[in-house]
Amino acid sequence: MKNRKPIKLLSKISFLHMIFTLLFLYIFAWFTISEIEEYILKEIEHRFNWTEDRIVKSFSDSTVKKRFYSFDELTEVSPEYAAGFITAYKDTIAYNERSEKSEHYRQKNVIVGHEGKFIKAKLHKNIGDFYEIKEEIYDVLLPSSIILAVFFILFNSLSSGYFLRPFYRILNQIKTYSVNGKNKPGLIKTNTTEFLRLQNLFSGMISRIEFDYKKLKEYTENMAHEIQTPLAIIRSKTENLMSDEQLIEKHSELIKSIYSETNHLSNLGITLNLLTKIENEEFNKKDNILTKAVIENHINAVKELSELKNLKIESDLSEDHSIEIDPYLLDIVIKNLIKNTIRYGSTQGSIKIITDSRKLEISNFGEPLSFASEEIFTRFSKNDKSSQSLGLGLSIVKTICDMNDLEISYKYEGKQHKFIIEKR
Repeated sequence: MKNRKPIKLLSKISFLHMIFTLLFLYIFAWFTISEIEEYILKEIEHRFNWTEDRIVKSFSDSTVKKRFYSFDELTEVSPEYAAGFITAYKDTIAYNERSEKSEHYRQKNVIVGHEGKFIKAKLHKNIGDFYEIKEEIYDVLLPSSIILAVFFILFNSLSSGYFLRPFYRILNQIKTYSVNGKNKPGLIKTNTTEFLRLQNLFSGMISRIEFDYKKLKEYTENMAHEIQTPLAIIRSKTENLMSDEQLIEKHSELIKSIYSETNHLSNLGITLNLLTKIENEEFNKKDNILTKAVIENHINAVKELSELKNLKIESDLSEDHSIEIDPYLLDIVIKNLIKNTIRYGSTQGSIKIITDSRKLEISNFGEPLSFASEEIFTRFSKNDKSSQSLGLGLSIVKTICDMNDLEISYKYEGKQHKFIIEKR
């Protein structure tokens, strides 16, 4: 299942506000129209009642003038007919002689009685003006609701950039904060309670992180330093034992194993300390370095070692290839990759180092990995036959590349192990 795209909190709130506003406007419009219709019905019924009263008065007073439309009808009916008659309403279109056009009328069929005399009246009242007012109100409410909703959305969008500015600044501080950074986060001016609480929480978190980091760094450095002294003593005593011919004849394997493991532990402490410093970004002196001369120096440094293993190093180096990185870290990357190719290389073919304007490729012939290729940059991953390897060299290279915007990849094809470093 694909991850849903995240939505900003303000967008969610604005959307809910907009839905609520539109719902409110719809209810308000419905209520308004209902009230208008009720008013129209009451007003028309009032006019019908007034006409009916005039009819009743005209029965006893001939001086009362009847005010009817020309198409109103008055018919005298029997009491029996009047008793079973039901008042009815309907809308109709009729011609108005005054305006000389057809108009909308409400028709009422009713029985009017007085002193035993019954008149069936078919009365008409012009309701065109009422419905015109109703339609005009409706026409105003609909666009007004839309304009109000659009204005609400625009207001939220524009105001969010202003009111949330301190929040985004605090987020940027959190994103760019580094425990070893020279520029410490400053206070963001804001009078918003939630942002002040977030800023205070972030400041407190920084203080705790830096305190814990300082203590951990001191402990790591002290351990890395102090452990070298007893290891040096053990190594020295072991070398003395190895110089004793009688003892070496009896316990040669045991003494060599002690000496080898002592060196291994010493190198492990130094390497882990180096890896910690790299991850903590203690090497941040970046320069745009042309790599050709650096690679050639490292090739010359391992020339004798490669010849002892009957390995030939071939290079095709570009004058334009460069990497923006701390010089010390670049040395670590090149040295570890070249030593890795010599340690695991076979005489099936040469070690090749190729650069162009964008990438660096180092390859060697050899047997496939004894573990999954995805784990090659994981700490302590190494081939079974490489007991002397710490399994940290490629992990260090990967860490350095990630911190310097470089992409390192590995592939095995044509019996060759290939490491490629490209600029992102």
